Amino acid sequence: MTLLKKFPILHNGWFVTATALFVVDRLCKYWSLRGHSYFVGEAVAFWYFRNTGIAFSLPLASAIFWPAAITIFVLLAVLFARAFRSDFTRAGLYWMVLLGANSNLMDRWYTGATSDYLIFFNRSAVNVADGMIIVALCMLCFAKPSRQVNAADS
Repeated sequence: MTLLKKFPILHNGWFVTATALFVVDRLCKYWSLRGHSYFVGEAVAFWYFRNTGIAFSLPLASAIFWPAAITIFVLLAVLFARAFRSDFTRAGLYWMVLLGANSNLMDRWYTGATSDYLIFFNRSAVNVADGMIIVALCMLCFAKPSRQVNAADS
């Protein structure tokens, strides 16, 4: 039995892509925390930036952040589980959001801040996990369900 027959979910590229990007993000965070830095022209640089805020480095107290983050994460997990039953594309996109969020939450839990490492124009600091979340959420807004389960089939 081939791997694709045993695990049909692997036919959907979103799961594999999300998992690969999660690994890349974790490795980049590891390298940036170890002091590695690189410059690609004047527009892009790679170095560690400690982001203690939420999106766009906006400050938010931990007493508000953690309950909100856990609630949102659980909601996303429920949406993923529901989509997994009927729409692998939508489930794969939720998987990408969950892995991106998980990577940033792991940073915040272990270091007290999110590790950003891609610096654009010396002003904006982001990481691959941020990109995963943004791209997947945008695609979820515009994605049409690939297969609907109607009430008669349930």
